[in-house]
Amino acid sequence: MYKKMKNKYFCKKVSERIKPSKQGKIVVACDKFNIVAHHDNTFHLYLDKNFIANWSYQNDEVTDLSIISEELFNSFKEKYPRIYPLLNFLGIHLVPTVVVAVAMIPVFFFIGSIGGGDYQPSVMTIVAYVISFAAIIIETVADLQMQQFKKIPSNDGLVMTHGLWKNSRHPNYFGEILFWFSMFLIHFSAPTANPWLVFCPLTIFMLFQFVSIPLMDKRQVNSKPAYKEYMENTNALLPIFPPKPSDKK
Repeated sequence: MYKKMKNKYFCKKVSERIKPSKQGKIVVACDKFNIVAHHDNTFHLYLDKNFIANWSYQNDEVTDLSIISEELFNSFKEKYPRIYPLLNFLGIHLVPTVVVAVAMIPVFFFIGSIGGGDYQPSVMTIVAYVISFAAIIIETVADLQMQQFKKIPSNDGLVMTHGLWKNSRHPNYFGEILFWFSMFLIHFSAPTANPWLVFCPLTIFMLFQFVSIPLMDKRQVNSKPAYKEYMENTNALLPIFPPKPSDKK
C-alpha cells in the first residue's frame, strides 16, 4: 500500500511540474508504474521514474512543436472546417501521445523483467543511465540558452548561434532523441531484452527528423532572413562536427 501511495504521489508531482498540454503524455507512464510498482527492485524503479520526471520537467514549449502544430492546424481549420475536429484530435493530441507511449515500451519491458528481484546491474545499465543524464543535461542547457536569448528584446528576429546552438539547429531535439535511446539501452541491459524494440526510439527519431525539424526550419526561414545561411552551416541535430564546405556542395 505504501509503495502504491508513494507512486501516486510521484505521478501527481510530475503532473504539477509539466504544462497541461503535456500531462496526457506522462499519464501513460504513471499508470504503468502504478501497475508494476510492487516489484522488489525499487532502486531501478526509482531511477527510471526520476529520469522520466526530469525529462518531463525540462521538456517545455521550447522543445515541443505545440506552437507550430497549433499554427498548422489553425490553417487547416480555415481550409477544412468540417473535418478540422478530427485533424485536431489526430494531429495534436493522439499521434504525439501514441508516439511517446511507444517510446516508453522498452521501459515497461525493463521494469517487468526485473520484477523477480534477481536482476544485477551490468556495464550496459551504467552506460544507459549516464547517457540518460547526459541527454537531460543537453536538452536542459539548450532550452535555457534559448530562453535567455529570447529574453533580450534586441534579439527579436535574429538567429541563436551560440552555445549548443552554434553547430546544431535543434540541440534540444538531439537531447530528447538521445534520452529515448537511453531508455532502450536501459531495457537492453535486462536478461530478457528484445533488440526489436529499437523501433521505439526510432519512432521518436523519425517524428523529429521528418516532421518536427522540417516544420521548425520552414517556420524559421520564413520569419528570420539569416536562418537559411544558418541552416547551411549547421547540423540539424548533432551539436558537434559542423558541416565542412565540401559537405555543402
